[in-house]
Amino acid sequence: MRNSARTFGVYPQKGTVSIGSDADLVMIDPSIEWEIKASMLHSKAGFSPYEGWKVKGKPVLSLLRGQRLLENGKICQRPGFGQYLARSVKK
Repeated sequence: MRNSARTFGVYPQKGTVSIGSDADLVMIDPSIEWEIKASMLHSKAGFSPYEGWKVKGKPVLSLLRGQRLLENGKICQRPGFGQYLARSVKK
């Protein structure tokens, strides 16, 4: 089975925790129960197909390239912090 980073041509920059790869990690608290609301999500879409779902487990910390991106629902970086990553195309 291939992981999505390999499928989308961004491995090994993404998709592995190893030297030379980005440190993109998400930590989830499996005990938090919450209801999904588009207004709580960080998306420009303005809606979620999962609106109203009651779920268990919530991201509490997200690291992007080893830097805090999201902590307890709050964005910790300014717009433009992301980087474009060209993908390789395998034929």
